[in-house]
Amino acid sequence: MTRSRVKNDFSLGIDDGANANAITINSSENIGIGITSPEAKLHVNAADGGSLRLSDVSASSDGDQIGGIAAAAGSGTFYSGINFFYHDSNDGEIRLRTKVNNTNTDVMTIVDGRAGIGTTSPSDKLHVYGGSSGGTTAHSYTQLHIEHSSHAAIQLSSPASTESVIFFGDPDDNDIGGVGYYHAQDYLYLRSYGATRLRVDADGIKFGSDSAAANALDDYEEGSWTPTTVQGASGPTADTANCTYTKIGNTVHVRGEFWNFYSTNSSALIMGGLPYTVKNSIESAFTTMYYQVNLDSGYTQLTGYAQSNTNNFRFYESGDAVNWSALRGDQCGSSTNFIFSLTYEAA
Repeated sequence: MTRSRVKNDFSLGIDDGANANAITINSSENIGIGITSPEAKLHVNAADGGSLRLSDVSASSDGDQIGGIAAAAGSGTFYSGINFFYHDSNDGEIRLRTKVNNTNTDVMTIVDGRAGIGTTSPSDKLHVYGGSSGGTTAHSYTQLHIEHSSHAAIQLSSPASTESVIFFGDPDDNDIGGVGYYHAQDYLYLRSYGATRLRVDADGIKFGSDSAAANALDDYEEGSWTPTTVQGASGPTADTANCTYTKIGNTVHVRGEFWNFYSTNSSALIMGGLPYTVKNSIESAFTTMYYQVNLDSGYTQLTGYAQSNTNNFRFYESGDAVNWSALRGDQCGSSTNFIFSLTYEAA
């Protein structure tokens, strides 16, 4: 045993036959093992990394405690700690314990290569259990919260597998849902009750287990359009609130309303401005409500017609036992009004 004094600094060194002091206690009441200048109340230093071993050689049953570290704010007042347990002859167990609502609680358990939060018996690599009672807001039910100043992300990687999956539902129920990514064919899928309900791949969105590219929904769009005159008249005035369209895949649904023609002539009235070109050889007819149109004798109604391979549409007179006839511009006037909806296939 050696004792040294430098100015007002006292330290006690214990070598006990070692080549150097094995234990040092300095004037700050810090204890060093393998170090002569300890920087904490207990400072362990070794060439291969300082370590502290706790053991109970009599531990032999699952749940036997073999060590622990407890932190407290005063005598008998526990706030947090780490406990170590014997699990079986091949496995150890670590539990992180804190005081929660004045109750000492094991908040995290690591055993069998698994981590459990809120459970001491994790069944997966990460098992989060929130308890049986929920709160009154969506946030109260949150079990995983990732926050970042610019973005938050979860990445699932399975380089040795073909799928990465997130499952939902009762852990004891085989008919659960999930969201997955199938690496081999590069598509995302939504699964429920043992079957694929939706898949997204390079072709677009496909419903059910259908993998045919021809059945993919690859486009959705909403917008407005403006009817124009191509021949037969000048004008008209469009009701912008009612001139809208929705495009789902190659199907276009158009709503339109316009009125107030002027400078009409005897040519067939052809309107333009459809938001997408009508598919070639695929013609579409539609009903229309109209006001102040001078139908020719023998004709009783108008039917709209979308002309293939163009952005145009027109109207035809029809009636009983007569051929249809294209509506002319001079059959319309400043008070004429058309309201209609049209569905057609885009080119």
